[in-house]
This record gives sequence, structure tokens and C-alpha cells, in this order.
Amino acid sequence: MNIFAISSMVTAVATILLGFFVLIKNVKSRQNRAWFYTSCAIFLWTFGLFWCFQNQTQMQALFWQKVLYLGTILIPITYYYYCCLLTGKEKENKVWLRTGMALAMVFMILLFFSNLLVSGILPRNNIGYWAITFTPIYYFFLIYFVIYVFFFFRTLRRGMRENEGIKKNQIRFVYYAGLIGFIGGSFNFLLDFGINYPIGNLFVFLYVAFIAYAITRYRLMDIRSIIRKSSVFALLIVAIGSLFVLLSSLIAHIIDSFVGNDSLLWSGLIVAIIITAIFQPIKRFLEWITDKFLFTKDYNSSEVLININNIISSTIDLDKLLVAVSKNLETVFHYSKIGFLFIDKENKKDQLKIYYQTGFDDKVLRAFSQDKIKVLPWYFSDNKEIKVIDELKAQYEAHEYQPKSVELLYGLYELNISLVIPLFAKETLIGLIVLGNKKSGDPYNNEDLKVLNIISGQLGISIENARLYEQQKNFNIHLREEVKKATAKLEGANKELQRLDDSKSEFLSIASHQLRTPLTITKGYVSMMQEGSFGKVPKIIKDNLIKIYTANERLLNLVENLLDISRIESGRLEFNLEPVDLVTTVKALVSDFQAKAKEKKVKLEFFPDPKLPKCLTDAQKVKEVISNLIDNSIKYTNKGEIVIGIHQESQSLVFSCQDTGMGIEPEDLPRLFNKFVRGKGMMQVHTEGTGLGLYFARVVIENMGGRIWAESPGKNRGSKFSFSLPLADKKKAKVIKTVQKPA
Repeated sequence: MNIFAISSMVTAVATILLGFFVLIKNVKSRQNRAWFYTSCAIFLWTFGLFWCFQNQTQMQALFWQKVLYLGTILIPITYYYYCCLLTGKEKENKVWLRTGMALAMVFMILLFFSNLLVSGILPRNNIGYWAITFTPIYYFFLIYFVIYVFFFFRTLRRGMRENEGIKKNQIRFVYYAGLIGFIGGSFNFLLDFGINYPIGNLFVFLYVAFIAYAITRYRLMDIRSIIRKSSVFALLIVAIGSLFVLLSSLIAHIIDSFVGNDSLLWSGLIVAIIITAIFQPIKRFLEWITDKFLFTKDYNSSEVLININNIISSTIDLDKLLVAVSKNLETVFHYSKIGFLFIDKENKKDQLKIYYQTGFDDKVLRAFSQDKIKVLPWYFSDNKEIKVIDELKAQYEAHEYQPKSVELLYGLYELNISLVIPLFAKETLIGLIVLGNKKSGDPYNNEDLKVLNIISGQLGISIENARLYEQQKNFNIHLREEVKKATAKLEGANKELQRLDDSKSEFLSIASHQLRTPLTITKGYVSMMQEGSFGKVPKIIKDNLIKIYTANERLLNLVENLLDISRIESGRLEFNLEPVDLVTTVKALVSDFQAKAKEKKVKLEFFPDPKLPKCLTDAQKVKEVISNLIDNSIKYTNKGEIVIGIHQESQSLVFSCQDTGMGIEPEDLPRLFNKFVRGKGMMQVHTEGTGLGLYFARVVIENMGGRIWAESPGKNRGSKFSFSLPLADKKKAKVIKTVQKPA
């Protein structure tokens, strides 16, 4: 096997692998598919060329020559199709594309189903190649080949003139790759004319290398990451394999005299240990090599991120922050211009305002921002990715992307804006960074985009904080002036409010005392009239006296509640704390309420734990609290039962009153013990309530060192009110589980 055959196979494998990489990266992309078709055509040509150098029969050699020429027929039209998609010239060259495909189909039919193109095969020549014999139609095939090679060169040259930045670089490398591949590959036509210089496949290999370089440096067809990993992996295998063979032979030779026949075993073991130790350093070295020559980056991304983070963490002033970040990024990416545009929420919603820029013509950028850039936030409403303008324009022209505004896309391109980077703070778009092309003409590579993406995430929050700080600073200046004006008014108003509050409390106290005396007298006279102290009272009058007495009792209760509130707010509510037998107190109160419970046909029961210690409380006030809780349960329970319980928990006695009444809505529970609060639906059941009883109970219990709370599963499912009071004798403190009601 000669060097021409070997180079053909290497080119075939490299081409088809590159084609598959491109295809699997984005199967839906027509440009990627077109590249795959071209790769398949080149593979057929180089694979057929390989077999045309092998020992075989004339029949087999003729078959492989037809495979070779099948690839030769397809190469110019598939490459032309790819070039049209790459440059966006598909529509204007549609006629030539269809004509070329039709001609390719005609030549393939002539090749495989007749002898009108390739008429036969010649014996192997002096370099081991099987050449063909052909008919005059073969010259028409050569004309077709030359014309379409000319077409795609013309298309690529126009693409280079009409594009800038990364797109221009991509087209340039495809142009020079095609120039090397097709001009050099054309030398292989000479083999069939008896001129034995089969160097075309070597040039085609250089074409593959050029395309691979364009992929790695200029994101051609976006498979850079795949190529990088594959190249590192391939180099790693070659390096490790070579080292293994070399070290195994060397070490086996050295230790052969010591261990004899076991030298291979021991050398393999030693080499395995050495390879394990040096694997990671070799891997890192190969990654550095590929980054250095294929994936160039002249900065350390970690250092860049640390520098930006230091700026962000040390600067809160917005102007200083933008200037510092701009200068730092300029030293890293060497861009021609930068602009920071933030959403101006004060004037118009989603209108962009230029906060800082350098490199742009100020008038042009300002006019442009008022007309076009203001719609940029639309692009990032559902997408946070950095927009690469060159690539979006190319994708649009290849019918693979539809921008929300074509005019905006071309406007950004005309301004030489290469990147549009969104700035988000807490998932909200606050602005954009626009970057111009690099001064070197190189495109922003994947590493650049990754670093900028991380920086934008950090910068968005920092800029928002700086803007808030700036707003707060301006607001504070304005606020300080307003506060000075309002302080005098507030001080006067506060004194007036304090005077009015004192007057209110005094009024409540005086009014309550003044009301209680006549109400008490009224109660006494009505009671005497009911008892007949002033003579026999007719039934109709007695019925009305009962109503007067009931109404008078309600007024007395209201007055007492108002007096309690007055004492609480004025700080005059006094507590006489002493040891109290809570069980005896509750038992007497339950007995008093039995008649009222029977009247409503509600069962009232009391189940205290046995031998409970005394608690420290004000006997009179705790009676009022318990009476209020039991009374409420009877009022709001129409059937079922009310269970009163007392048990000990650690250093407290816990009283509970559980009923099967109308229950409490979950949203009412947290505010139930506030002043003038009643649960939903309570007014329909008991209209006379004031909403002060539970508030009074909370104040009393908490002032005696206890706690009060309510529980309810929900509406019409009953409720449970409980409070705890501290023990009078701390020595009797213990932990006892609640005793359940007897079955």
C-alpha cells in the first residue's frame, strides 16, 4: 500500500467524521445538512480513490472508479449548495442550483447505467492505479465541474465583500479551503489522461484541515466544543499509547536481567503506575496545546471574573462602576466600543436610556436608541441568551431564524455592534450591554461568551443596587427637606393626638361611671316592679318589663367592658395575684351556667384532672375570663355539648372550653383576640356582642403571666378556647399529658 492510498483513506475518514459532527450538532439546520452532503460526496471520492490503488480484478476496479466518479459528480453541486446557504444567496441562485442538480442526475445515470461516460478500465499503471477510458461526453462532465467550481468561488467572494466580522471570517476560510481542495484535487483528473501525479487527495486533506480550523476559531457551524473534546481525546490516546509502548520496552529491557521471564509483567505494572500518575498532567498539557493553537484565548477567565467581582463588591456609585467595568473588559476583549443602556422606568415603560458609552458616535447612537434600540427588551422577555448579531443575521439570511424586527437586526449590524448582552436582576430585565467588534477582527469565541454571561449575571444585580442607591441618595436629599417642613407639623399634631387620646380615655371613664349609676338604679326599680313591690302588674306590662330588664343588662355589660378598656389603656388595671384553686372556681361557674345551657338544650360538662395544684392569679378577673368563654360557647352552640377541662402542663395549669358550635373560619383565628373583632357569621347568631370580651381576656391572662389561644377545625365544626396560668408553687411543676374525656 503506497502513500497515495494511505492519504486517501485518512482524508476519507477525517471528512466523514467531520460531516457527522456537523450533522448531529444541528440536524434541523439546512446549512449543517448541506455540509454533510458535501462530506459524503468527498468521502465517496476519496474512499473510491483508495480502492483504485488496491490489487483487484478489472471488474472490481471499474466498480470503485464509478464510486470515485459518483463523488466527483456530487462534490461541485453539493459544495455550491452549501456556499449559497452560508452566504444567504440560495434564492438568487435557485435556477443554477436546480440546473446543476439535474445535470448531476444525468451524469450519474450515464455513469451507472451506460458506457457513455466511463467506457472501461485500464490495467494498473506504474504507481498501482487503475485508470479509466472515457467517451467524448466525459468532456461535457469536465465543463460542468469547472462551471460549478467557478459558481461557488464567485458566490463566496461576493459573501466576503458583503459581510463583516465573524461571518466574513467564516466565509473567507471556506473560500480558501475550497480553493486548496478543488484546485489541488483537480490534479487527480490527470490520472485518467496518463499523467501520474495523484496529489489531489493530499490537497483535499488540507481543505479538511482549513475547515476544522475555521470551526475551532470562528464557530463555523457551531461544533467547536465537539472538535475541541475530540482533538484532546485523540491526542490523549496517541500520547498515552506511545508512552505505554515506549516505557514498557525500555523498562522491560532494564529489568530483564533482574527478573528474567517475568520482566514484561513487572514492566507493565510499573508503566501502569507511571501512566496513572502522569495522566492528569498530560491531559492538562494537551488541553493547553489545543487552546493555544486552535482555541486561542489571551486571558485567564478566572482572573477576569475575580477582577470584575472585586470592582462590583467595592463600588456602589453607578458612574464609577460602569467606567471601571468598561475599562476592565476593554483590556480583556479589546473591543472597539461599548454601551450600557438601562430601562428608564421613570419616563416611559421599557424605554432604553443610554447611561454610559465609549467608542460610539454619541449623536448616532442616541438617535438610533430613540428609534430602534428601545424595542430591544422584547428580545429578552423569554430568552436570557447573549445575542451574537453576526450569527443572527446569517441565520436570518439562511432562513433559519426570524427576528422580531428585521430593521433592528440590520441596524445593530450597521452600527458594528457584535454582541447584545442582557442584564437581569431577580429575573427582571433592567438593561443591556452592547459590545462592538474586536479591534483585531477576531470574533467572540465560546469562552468569551461564557465569561460575559457569568459577568452579566453578577453585574445585573450590582447595577440595580447602584441605581437604587443613586435613587435613594436623590430621594434622601429631597426627603430631608420635606422632613424638615413636616417635622414641626408632626410634633404639633402628635401633641394634639396625645391630648385627644387622654381626653378619650378620660371621657370613657367618666361616661362609663356616669352611665353605670342610672343603669343600676333602673335595673333595681325594674326588678322591684317585676316582683310586685309596687302592686300587681298586668301580664302585658310584665312582658315589657322583662324586655327593659334584658336591654338594661346589655347596657350594663357594655359599660363594664368600656370601663375595663379605659383602665387597660390608661394603665390603671390592677391585679391582685394570689394562690387560687382554679378547679373550685370553675366548678362554681359551671354550676351557674347549667340553667342557661339547659335552656338551649346543650350539655355542659366539667372534667378536671384530679389533685391539681393551685395557680397564681387574680380570682375575680379570672372568673370574668372564664365566664366570658363559657358564655360565648353557650351562645354559639345550638346543639351538642360543651366540655370544660383543667389539666397541668409543666409549670402551668391549662383551662379549656371545647364546644360543638358554629366554629371559626381559619382566616379569623389570628385576629380573634384583637379589639372589636368578631368572627364571620357571629352577628347573625348573637347581635349584641361588642368584640371586646376576648380582647379583655387576652390582656388579663397575659398580664398574669399566662397565654390564651383558640382552635377550630373550621365552620360548623366547633371550637376550643384555652388559656394557661402559672402555678403558685413551682415545686409542684411536672409534665403531665392531657387527660382525655372519659368514654
